[in-house]
Amino acid sequence: MRIMKNNLFVIAITLLMALSIASTALADLEWSGLYRAEGNSIVCPAFGDGLCKRKEYATHILMLRPKIVAADGFIINAQLNIFNSDKYNQLGAYFGDGLGSGASTSINDSSTVSENQKSEDIKVTQFYLTHKQENAALVVGRVPLQFGLGMTYNAGNGLFDHYSDTRDLVGYKITMGNFFLMPSYAKIHEGNLSGYDDTTEINFQLQYENPEIDATMGVFYQNRHSSQAGNDTPPEAVGGLTANGQYNSKNFNIFYKKETDNYFVGFELAQQGGSTGVNNISLSGFGAALEYEFHPKEHKNIYGVKAGMATGDNPKTTKEYEGFIFDRNYDVAMLLFNHGLGQADLLHTKLLGRTDLQDSPAPDYNTTTVNGEPDVEAISNVTYLSPYFKRKWSDRWSMTGALTIAWLNDDTVTVGGTDYTTSTDLGYEIDLSINYNISEKITWLNQLGYFSPGDAWKAGNNNFSTGSIFGFVTKAAVSF
Repeated sequence: MRIMKNNLFVIAITLLMALSIASTALADLEWSGLYRAEGNSIVCPAFGDGLCKRKEYATHILMLRPKIVAADGFIINAQLNIFNSDKYNQLGAYFGDGLGSGASTSINDSSTVSENQKSEDIKVTQFYLTHKQENAALVVGRVPLQFGLGMTYNAGNGLFDHYSDTRDLVGYKITMGNFFLMPSYAKIHEGNLSGYDDTTEINFQLQYENPEIDATMGVFYQNRHSSQAGNDTPPEAVGGLTANGQYNSKNFNIFYKKETDNYFVGFELAQQGGSTGVNNISLSGFGAALEYEFHPKEHKNIYGVKAGMATGDNPKTTKEYEGFIFDRNYDVAMLLFNHGLGQADLLHTKLLGRTDLQDSPAPDYNTTTVNGEPDVEAISNVTYLSPYFKRKWSDRWSMTGALTIAWLNDDTVTVGGTDYTTSTDLGYEIDLSINYNISEKITWLNQLGYFSPGDAWKAGNNNFSTGSIFGFVTKAAVSF
């Protein structure tokens, strides 16, 4: 019996080795990726006159993207985030992520006497198979989701994108000339295997791409559904209420963009509808983004503008959530819409899970943790206008200056459980950026931002502080 077991063991090992050698011989493995490091320093993000706290932190991350050509037409893609953030998707780990996390009990959890740093995580954020056919492609797995300008669906492919949109889906892309149609079914959450408490999504993407005229346009429809048992809409996002019905959201996006040697123009519109399944509260948000840039080849000066709007939820309405929130990767200003500011939730972004704003009748700079979270804010409840100017000194050096002005769409703010009417003036921000392309694969970017808050940050009768703030960010990326 022992001899038989040993023989079976040897046979199994031999088969595994043979399969490994065969797969190595047949499969073609390619690697690409990105290493990124960032340093941030922001003075008084809570506009504090009393205890003015400076927010300073640095992060770094390595993203590896293997591509395996397993057979003719069969491609496996993945993304591995090394030194990944536990909470903020692909932000990266903090410099100084040590063993200590409070009161230590031994050298194993003490920062002051430790001789090594904490071991970091490796997270697999993408993993999917693509089967390419003559005029179609089957996609299965955890797939990145990108559409239009990235206002709603953003895969986080930019050098300094901190977030990525993914879905566990099965999709089929059908190509017809310059058009493609891709329906897909996604499982957002698998609940109890014997119960109906899953969250699912049905998506339809129709897109037109014409390289001859440098134009692209498309529409995207998304329907996300969850039964009452699987509805986990955060209570703080809908007035502290708990789910008592099915979640059923319907999103519709449309975009157009055209890029030539001399200019780029693009816009995206989004409409959100459906129901939250919480006390019969419906969804009715709307968002729009416009981008234009004039960049003639023979000139070193580039002129551009970003403009847009997003509706905001009115806390006074109890049966409707009117807010629309942009993807957090969609950046306009360096400070505004990126970092939490002030002492009240003017942008109405609690649906993102924001926990950094104190909810008390008066500001308490000891408990306001707007100083303790990184790039977590997003565009919502605003109308903004951001013209910019870029000067290319050489093939490696360039400088960009931008002015961003913003106004609230809904002027109601809730502080300490009471609704106040505030000014719509959010203020203005001036940003200066210097970009140095050390090589085609290495970029170093330095940004200086100054923000002068408007009267909206006083939050009505609360008279919160509205002192000016400034920040500095230096970041580098190495792609390969």
